[in-house]
Amino acid sequence: MNAEELIEGVGKAAVGGDPSQVYCLFAIEHWSTCMTKAEWAGWMQAIFSVLAIAAAACIAAFQASRASKDVAAREAKEALAKRAAIKATLRRVRVAVDNAERVLKVNDGSEQTAWQHVEQVRVILRSISPFEVPDADLVFLVHRTDRDLDYVFEMLKTRITPEPGRERTRGEPLFKRIRVRLDEAITACDQSG
Repeated sequence: MNAEELIEGVGKAAVGGDPSQVYCLFAIEHWSTCMTKAEWAGWMQAIFSVLAIAAAACIAAFQASRASKDVAAREAKEALAKRAAIKATLRRVRVAVDNAERVLKVNDGSEQTAWQHVEQVRVILRSISPFEVPDADLVFLVHRTDRDLDYVFEMLKTRITPEPGRERTRGEPLFKRIRVRLDEAITACDQSG
């Protein structure tokens, strides 16, 4: 066997050999739709990889959306609870103010008890951090209520330990104004922020 015969034999084997089996999409015999098993496997892997990446992105977006909705719902629930606590505190202030007004009108010797009650309510009111109050208007109303309690506190203190030259006042207009302000603050607690 010479070199020419060897080359001719290799050429015949290459041309006349059994080509690998080709599968066509929808039985359309065209070069663009007919591929071997290995080629089809490569295309399916590429297509399903893209689909998997898209599904992962959709799942991540859904989870992020759900988490932000959960955070918003939790914050709304916390704000509602804070409003309820502030409202309860303002109602206690209202009771203390009404009691102080009664004590100042009727001289029955219970000024010390009313003074202590106002002092306790002041401590509770001052323990509310402005950062815990759900909205700015309510922060202002709580601060104004604290300032009004200072006036009531001083009036009771003056009644208990009178200072020379300082007149005793009953403060009816002050108490009326404080009650109106307290009602406004309590109503503000009921409104959604």
